[in-house]
Amino acid sequence: VICSTEGAEAIALYAEQHENISLVVTDMMMPEIDGLAIIRIFKRIDPDSQIVAISGHVSEDVLSGVEDLGICGWLDKPFSASGLLTTIEGVLAEKSSD
Repeated sequence: VICSTEGAEAIALYAEQHENISLVVTDMMMPEIDGLAIIRIFKRIDPDSQIVAISGHVSEDVLSGVEDLGICGWLDKPFSASGLLTTIEGVLAEKSSD
């Protein structure tokens, strides 16, 4: 598990290590760079990246923008640990069956 507390750091880590990252979980509300911009950058680095987005407050415009980018999962806050694990397991299982 690799953790980041803000967008620029997340982008730098992903650029360096994306070949070793199976799944990204990102909040849509990040300091400095929002989740939508981060997802776009990650997809430019690796178009096949597996991304789960989470948010407690999101507009329909942002939601449709995220869906157009091909995210693999979405979680509304608040969510449980089991909900997060189920989503991650589903995304990884789908990836391994491709």
